[in-house]
Order: sequence, then structure tokens, then C-alpha cells
Amino acid sequence: MKKVLLVLLFVPLVSFAQVQVSGQTPTYGNPNPQPIQVQVQTKPNQRLLNSINSINSSIRNASSSVARSNYAIAAAENAKANVYASDLEMRQSVEIASNPSKGFQYGEQVEISKRTGYKFRDWQKSTGIKNLKSINFKAPHKSLFNVIVGSSANFENTSDNNIKTVLDLEWPYEFSVAKNRYIKDYPDFINFGAEKAAEFSKLIIGTESNGYNIIHKTISRVRMFEGNGYRGTLYYEDKYDRAIKDFYFHNDKKEGIKLYTLMSAKFSGDKNEISFEQLETRRQYLRSLIEQHISNLSITLK
Repeated sequence: MKKVLLVLLFVPLVSFAQVQVSGQTPTYGNPNPQPIQVQVQTKPNQRLLNSINSINSSIRNASSSVARSNYAIAAAENAKANVYASDLEMRQSVEIASNPSKGFQYGEQVEISKRTGYKFRDWQKSTGIKNLKSINFKAPHKSLFNVIVGSSANFENTSDNNIKTVLDLEWPYEFSVAKNRYIKDYPDFINFGAEKAAEFSKLIIGTESNGYNIIHKTISRVRMFEGNGYRGTLYYEDKYDRAIKDFYFHNDKKEGIKLYTLMSAKFSGDKNEISFEQLETRRQYLRSLIEQHISNLSITLK
């Protein structure tokens, strides 16, 4: 027996309003793709379960401090071999490669407000927060991430071994707006809140869901918006690609307004070239940086 679950697992989040970062041209459309209809099997596939045991072992190896240290050393050596416009750019890039958290320190602070422009009334309308005064976040340093053309706070990076990382920063939406548009395909988030959403309880390890094998999942508590949010992580693959995707859920009240936020970071690669161990190594290398950016994003109200 199968259950149907509508959830945006395998497509990127897209902002409703967008802003210029580092010279990109801002747009204000909402090209949000339709969610994938996932057929969730309730009975795991034994063949898949057998392979998952070895995959989980390789994921644990990639999470070790030794693996992270070795990866950072290699990244720094690669950075030294690049050509830079100035000594300052070289120094920062090498420093960031050896310790990606430095990418937050050297990132670009962005303020979206009436003072800075960006068609601010459109932002107020799209978020549903009538007394919104500003949105504040840091864009990652350009040596690690490039802003996705036509987006607001969506960034991408491709490693030397062709692992693609996509970081989707987002801001809070007022609940009535969020549930009808932004998070409408996450019923657990709407009905029960962030922790329940991050559990992905309807996705069963060892099952095939609309062509995607669910390999592993975890849940952790993380810092978001001066409080606690939850990170739900999914490991999955199809015939062509492997991916790990971190979903960051947060819901709270600010001055009596119910606010819901969903961000994500996805690490993916060609199944013929990339293992889950390589994806997890890349994820661990960038995770501290990514979560600094996520915890730093904030809004102010009038």
C-alpha cells in the first residue's frame, strides 16, 4: 500500500521577492516550481536496506574531525594555486578555504529596507508582514558561493570534484501567507510546527519514492532567529544523482505575529562520480559557515 505525500524535497526553494546582491539584476517574480508528488512506500526494499548499512558507515567516516581537517588542508592548497586580483583577495580566499567559517566574517552584509530601496513595499506585501522595517542577512563570500542569477538570497557553489551546493536563505513569512503559498506543501509544518516538519515522519528509510531511494534521515536542533529551529536532513538518490539536503524549519511569534521560515542547503553530484561519503565530507566542511548565515538572518519591525 502506498501513501501520497506532497512535499518539496527535490526542488530548490524560490523567494517570492528578490534583491540585488553583488551586481546582480533584481527581479520580483515568483517562478516557484510545482512540487513533486512523492509516492511513499510503507514497506522497505530489502536490497536497498542491505546497501544502506555500508552507506551509513561511510557517512560516519566523513563526519569525523580527521576527514574535515584533511579536506580543509586540501582546499587551502587548491586555493593557493589560483590567480587573484590582489594580495588581500588571495589572503582571504586561502583563509576561507582552510576555515570556511571565515567566509561569514568576510561576507557581504545586506539590508533590505525602505532606506536601501529594493521596492520595499513589494517585500512587505510578499511576506505578509505589514509592519516590516527591514530584512538583514549576510551573503556568503564570493570565493565560496556565487549568487544564483535572478534570485535574492540563493547561492551556489561547485567543488573541484563536481559536488554542487545550493544554499537557499529565506526570511520569515506571516503564517496566513506562508501556509497558502510558501509552505503549503509541508502540512506537518503548518499543523504541528518546525520540529514535526523536520522529522519527515512519512518518509521511510529503505523505500523508493517516485524514483528516489530514501537512504537516511536525521533531525537536530539549531539556532535560528534568536531561538531554536530544527534541521531535518535527507539522504537520497535516483538513477542519476545522489544528494543530501538540509531543511531548516522555524516558527515563532514576534510582537504577536506568527512567523514561519524554511531554508535549505543541498549537496548533490552525479551517481557515477560521487559517493555519499564525498557528499557528507563536503557538507561537514561547509556546515558551520552555512549555519552561521542561517542564524544571522533577522528582521526588524516598526
